[in-house]
Amino acid sequence: MTFLEDGHLTIKTEYICNIAKKLNPKGTKPIEYIACALRYMVESLNKERPEGWIKLFHTRTAEEILKSGFITGCTDSTIVFCTFMRAAGYPTKYLETISKRWLSLDPNDTKEPIKGHAFAEVVLEGNKIFVDPDSKKICLDPDREWELFELFGTGLDPHDFGLTSFTTLKQIFYDYREKKQNTVKV
Repeated sequence: MTFLEDGHLTIKTEYICNIAKKLNPKGTKPIEYIACALRYMVESLNKERPEGWIKLFHTRTAEEILKSGFITGCTDSTIVFCTFMRAAGYPTKYLETISKRWLSLDPNDTKEPIKGHAFAEVVLEGNKIFVDPDSKKICLDPDREWELFELFGTGLDPHDFGLTSFTTLKQIFYDYREKKQNTVKV
């Protein structure tokens, strides 16, 4: 996998490619393109979720997210960002993580909300750049993030790990936590 391919939700449509082209005028340095893409997202996507947003979680393509004008959270931000980067020719991984603190909780505790986060890793001129698209941060030293989060999966988008809705995310993350804790006990 080159991480330039389309995923289920990270499809480089004509709409996406046209935006990506506008964000990348001649002479733009690769690192500047990241900043341009993040700025565009700040200006185009609202974090206020409409009623019923949970049904949209992990289901919308980058184009659908952009046309709606809102994000459901870090997953949507990372889907859009990864798609922009790939449309500009930069290999980009979608990284799904789970909070280490949440993983340490009693596996029977379903009152504590699931805590995870989506990040992106972009390859620019042979260098890996770690990006938090939801917080609009370029992390030159991602060690702080790895103190808080455990990598759950790397792929083109969340569908690569079976995360296709909030319901599947809950089931998969709870199963992962239980399996991880059972493995530690053995």
